[in-house]
Amino acid sequence: LIDVDPADPRPVYRQIADEVERCVATGILKADEPLPAVRALAADLKVNANTVQHAYRTLEHAGVVT
Repeated sequence: LIDVDPADPRPVYRQIADEVERCVATGILKADEPLPAVRALAADLKVNANTVQHAYRTLEHAGVVT
């Protein structure tokens, strides 16, 4: 569902935010569907939970998720 690329010049939190935004835009994530849990997604992506939380906050501030 969500991938991060170490070779991508964007910060990891931005990659996560962009991927979630893409999933919402394409209908992979529905409007009433919860986002993956922060710790679970962090473990899957092998990143710090704070990075995922930062991505989620960024999406919330942009109005993509609530």
